[in-house]
Amino acid sequence: MSKFGIPSHLILTPEQKKQLCSLPVSKFTDIKWESQSNAVSFLKEHDLILENRPERKWKVRYSNKSKGIYLLQCCCGSDMSLKQKKDKAKIRKSRQMYKFVGCLAFARIKKNKDNYVNIYGYLSHLEDCQRQPNAYLIFCKFYIELLSSEGEFEKHVQKAPKFWNYLPIDLKNSFRKYAYNAKLLNELQLL
Repeated sequence: MSKFGIPSHLILTPEQKKQLCSLPVSKFTDIKWESQSNAVSFLKEHDLILENRPERKWKVRYSNKSKGIYLLQCCCGSDMSLKQKKDKAKIRKSRQMYKFVGCLAFARIKKNKDNYVNIYGYLSHLEDCQRQPNAYLIFCKFYIELLSSEGEFEKHVQKAPKFWNYLPIDLKNSFRKYAYNAKLLNELQLL
């Protein structure tokens, strides 16, 4: 970590680094847990339980399983074009599901065996980040409804994440656009 407590493994623009460094220490979360029930409820509230779900906005940027350290960053705060410049030998198609809006949220979680020990990070998401539609969930709903008429519903539920990963970016974007429009229509109906 840097002298400001900002982990070096985060994918941040220079502007994001400056913003994080200018935040007062009181804005950061630093909790040590005595009880696992408190830890789990806190992590669930912030969707930080360490599990691999493609629709999650939190992505692991660094992990050291032997030390029990996991560094997560909000996808809306990761400008993946920065990473591609560093790793020119590893140029591959971006599979970023969420639009970059400069979100500063990150969390460093420490575990000891299966117990959560502590968390440190900045857990406040930007408003633009919170408004991002979840195209993955729209795709799963569409995929499952389309194939549920063929039976074997549970089998299709398990295959949906695999199919999402192999969709071309244009098709994923069409689900994003649909999700965004559906969200706008729902907000208008509430007015």
